[in-house]
Amino acid sequence: MSDAPDPAPDLTADRLALRYLAEAYALGCDARDADVLERCFVEGATLTVHWASREPSTMRFPDGAGHIAASLERYDRTMHFVGNHRAEVHGDDATGVTYCFAHHITGTDDHVMAIRYHDTYVRTDHGWRIAERHLYEDWTEARTVAP
Repeated sequence: MSDAPDPAPDLTADRLALRYLAEAYALGCDARDADVLERCFVEGATLTVHWASREPSTMRFPDGAGHIAASLERYDRTMHFVGNHRAEVHGDDATGVTYCFAHHITGTDDHVMAIRYHDTYVRTDHGWRIAERHLYEDWTEARTVAP
């Protein structure tokens, strides 16, 4: 029997906090809430979108939060459904991958994006925040939904 402390509780709490951050970002997108989105990132953080069919684009925070919220206004509704989330914690830094299906609905048209977020996180005085995010668009689907 070892007298060494079990690191699992802290690691579990960190992973849950990082999962919560991924979900907060998704909910902020769906609410088009720039304040929520801004709080997900450290100042100076970057988000690079790697589109399947065009050149990547990068934005910097805090300005990026308003850009994301405004770009989603063109849809009647969105739903960013967070699936798998895997985080590796190393002290006050972490990396992670989050899978997401992002539904973008206009009328009866649903533009679905299968995306992965590859993130670098940093622990701050206010909890975990995203320092760098790469969004990869794996594929898209066009669906029809009931109004």
